[in-house]
Amino acid sequence: MSDAVDCRVNSLGGRHLETIVCYHATIHKQKHILMAKVNLDALIPREDFEIDDKVSSGLKKHTISAEDIKSDSFFFQNLRKPDFQRETNEWEPERVVELIRSFVGGELIPAVILWRSQGGYLFVIDGSHRLSAIAAWVNNDYGDGKTSQDFFEGALPSEQREVAAATRALVNERIGSYSAHRAALDNKAGLPDIIAEQAPKLAEQNNLAIRIVEQARNLGSLAVQLQWV
Repeated sequence: MSDAVDCRVNSLGGRHLETIVCYHATIHKQKHILMAKVNLDALIPREDFEIDDKVSSGLKKHTISAEDIKSDSFFFQNLRKPDFQRETNEWEPERVVELIRSFVGGELIPAVILWRSQGGYLFVIDGSHRLSAIAAWVNNDYGDGKTSQDFFEGALPSEQREVAAATRALVNERIGSYSAHRAALDNKAGLPDIIAEQAPKLAEQNNLAIRIVEQARNLGSLAVQLQWV
């Protein structure tokens, strides 16, 4: 999270007053960022939603796992939002963090409702925010990653970048990044260094490492329920 604020020396109060002004300005900026909305709209693209009378054949998945939500997976690359659906930018950082925490913790998350078009697209009828929050964690894109950069053609608003960075910092400190969970299984010895880099302000990094190892062992069995219409 950026602490950059406009701090000027007050000629009447001197350096002490400047410190107080800067402190309050920083706190105010941080509160503003945490109350702003996380823009995850780029993670699931839009497509024309044309209903036909034909029912797509074939068996359909009943659940989706973290692996299904990777940006290069067959499933995720075919996800679409109907073009009339509202933008996926209504959640504050805390709500995104709590959804990810619920998923990683194996808590019940309402089912995501999908519809499969004849063209093979998987339209998200309900659950775009839930799915996008998990996708943000898995792909490290809270509105400032590669997919978002491409979607906005590199012209990301400064507030969107700040909110994304703040959300990522909260996730890394409270839950641990997806890459840290991968490291807990692939390269456990390197996990402390990853946590130190991604959550440098966290005092109890050892406790987070222990939680990440436990969560990583369970991650393969976790899934979100799907309903098809």
